[in-house]
Amino acid sequence: MEPRTLKALSNAWLHNKLLHIAWHGLPCIEQVASVHRAAEHHGATLEQVHETLEYWWGLLLEPKERKAGLAFLSQRTEHTS
Repeated sequence: MEPRTLKALSNAWLHNKLLHIAWHGLPCIEQVASVHRAAEHHGATLEQVHETLEYWWGLLLEPKERKAGLAFLSQRTEHTS
């Protein structure tokens, strides 16, 4: 069995249990729009907390983990800024 890597999982079909519980598997268009509106400020928020994250991550994480965490957050905000 091959290891479950992020790259392998990115192409896999995953079941979102929370989505299923909250909206029976499919949110309506108004709920999707609400999530998009809420995410509009994620980029600005990341900029505000970046230094604090770097400080704490520097104390708690290895360099490879810090890089992965920042890449993850940056990717999540690049389409919302």
